[in-house]
Order: sequence, then C-alpha cells, then structure tokens
Amino acid sequence: MVRNCQQINPQKYYLLDSAQISDVQAEFDVETQRRKSKRQSWCCALCGAYVTDESQHVHINGSLEHRKINPQGYTFEFRSFKHADGCARVGAMTSEHSWFAGYFWQFAHCGKCKIQLGWYFDGPEPFFGLINRQIVQCPEEKSG
Repeated sequence: MVRNCQQINPQKYYLLDSAQISDVQAEFDVETQRRKSKRQSWCCALCGAYVTDESQHVHINGSLEHRKINPQGYTFEFRSFKHADGCARVGAMTSEHSWFAGYFWQFAHCGKCKIQLGWYFDGPEPFFGLINRQIVQCPEEKSG
C-alpha cells in the first residue's frame, strides 16, 4: 500500500493511507481559507489544527496573558481569546477553584485531536484561556 506524508507543522509528519488523502485535502482547504482570511493564526501544538487567530485576543482583568496556579500547585501561563473556533468545550461548568471572580469554567480541548488546550470561562465577558505551550503560531502560507 502506498503511503503519503502530510506536513502538519515544520517539525511533525504524519503517515496517511491513500484513501485518506481526499478527506485530508478537503480539511486542508478549509484550514487554508481560514488562515488567508485572518491575520496571525494559532494552531494546536500537537496536531497543527487551526484554533483561533490574533484578532480574537481579549483583555481580561487588564491583561492578554495570565499566569495562574491550580490547587495541585501547577503553574499555567495562558492567553485570553474571545473566540476559539478550533476548541471543543468539555465537561460540566463549575465555579470551583475559578481563577476569575464571577466566572464558571470548563475544559477546552482541540476539536481535532482532543488534547486539552486550556479552559473556557463563562462570566461577564466569556473567553477561552489557551495554554501557551499547547498552541503555536500556524505556519504562514507559502505563495505559489
């Protein structure tokens, strides 16, 4: 069976069966259109799927970037975005241990590979908090 490589990001390659190529190409075409219509885009660091773009940055408590410690003592550095089309909200909303007064939260996972990218916070100004190490700037499109 012939296998083809598709470059997801400059450091990662995935092998695909020939039968999967048309599905992958269709998905790639959608991703390409999203990236062309926006400024700098952010992608999942694991699978390279589009997550959001720079125009969605939103100030929360006066900052775009946040550093918070969870109850287990882990420190997270993350950015706040108004929308993150590439995220799937997972789990029940809770206010327990919320880092932001007046906000409920739930997990935000990559819509493609399902890895946790951060959290969705619902409150006075809903937003996604996306962990810096879980998102990367999407590769720029090369002009033909």
